[in-house]
Amino acid sequence: MIHTDQEVKKIVEQPIKNLQAKEFLTVRNAAELLNTSPNMIYMMISGGKLNAINLSVRKTIIHRKEIDKLFKIRERSLESKENNSEVPSVKSSYHMGEAQEKFNISEAGLYQLIRRHKITKFKIGWYTYVAKKDLDIIFNPRLR
Repeated sequence: MIHTDQEVKKIVEQPIKNLQAKEFLTVRNAAELLNTSPNMIYMMISGGKLNAINLSVRKTIIHRKEIDKLFKIRERSLESKENNSEVPSVKSSYHMGEAQEKFNISEAGLYQLIRRHKITKFKIGWYTYVAKKDLDIIFNPRLR
């Protein structure tokens, strides 16, 4: 049986179209849709980049909207980087160690706080910095 290129392409693309139509995906389905490995999907889930629900020890479900959000977040972050091209000076910023020490907060707590409040951080050399004014406002609400 001889297949034309169009017929072969239609047969190959059918599984992806079926996945795109599903509202809920397994980890394996999400990996196939994103053309990556299931381990990468699990890493994205544990890293907080992708929300998922564990129905049981062996069953993790991902809502299709969460996959779509990955690309929206990426687009928004690129737009904000283009619009917010001004990086505060090092003198007006804390490096992460300084902020941890000054505000008596753990590294994980500080990163969660930065993420929750959508504070911009920047890296120069080995150090990651955050604007002093942003953290001071969070830890001292009277400055608002």
